[in-house]
Amino acid sequence: MNESMSKTNFTLMHGVILGGVLIVFSLFLYLLDMSRSGLQYVSYAILIGYLLYALIQWRDKYNEGVLSYGQSFSTGFLIILFSSFLVAAYVVLFFGLVAPGEIDVMLREAEEGVLKAQPNMDDETLETTMHWTSMMMTPWMMAVWAFVGNLFAGLVLSAILGAFVKKEPKPF
Repeated sequence: MNESMSKTNFTLMHGVILGGVLIVFSLFLYLLDMSRSGLQYVSYAILIGYLLYALIQWRDKYNEGVLSYGQSFSTGFLIILFSSFLVAAYVVLFFGLVAPGEIDVMLREAEEGVLKAQPNMDDETLETTMHWTSMMMTPWMMAVWAFVGNLFAGLVLSAILGAFVKKEPKPF
């Protein structure tokens, strides 16, 4: 049974769901003080799994069981695009209102990492490095980087998953 839904509505709905799941997972890690652990990479598994689910859903339920590579790619990309907007808005709110002190913690960790990697760095170079790092770690810049990073991941994943999800119509 084929139901009717526009591609825009489908991708918007699934983009919002995916963005919401990623946000809840991020908050879960933050509340358990595990946001800097290896568990943060589970979000990629969530991204891949949900995108695969949504593409198969679109193909089988709303697109008569067929899906070209291009359709699969564009559908996946639109889902990621919508979820990226939601995640970027979350990043601004989280680092701007919920946990603004997290940026200071991240800056201290970055400084420690720089000093560990280059223990002989002079103070002026360290100060310059940290100045530029702090300019990139504002809530708005972090939102931009989250949006761009998610979009890039979405491009790659949509290209890869499109090859697996595509299903050409039977010739007869």
